[in-house]
Amino acid sequence: MSWKTAYRSIYYRNAPEPEDLDLRPDETALLVIDIQNTYLERPDRESLTAIEKADYDAWTPFHERMHNTVIPGTADLLKIFRKNNI
Repeated sequence: MSWKTAYRSIYYRNAPEPEDLDLRPDETALLVIDIQNTYLERPDRESLTAIEKADYDAWTPFHERMHNTVIPGTADLLKIFRKNNI
């Protein structure tokens, strides 16, 4: 499976594979939106009620993906863009 189709939304599952990108450094910018610590703060799970624990658990995959995939990947992209003066 190609990186172009590996993480597609179900809305695009039957769409054709996108064309290769032609990114020109002088016309390219990296825009990072809304990765803020405030959205990643979590209380101690043991201090929560049963209903709050259910909500906490429902949000756990989001938090794991943010911490293990999104934030490190964004940091890597920022390093690459800065290194290449983009």
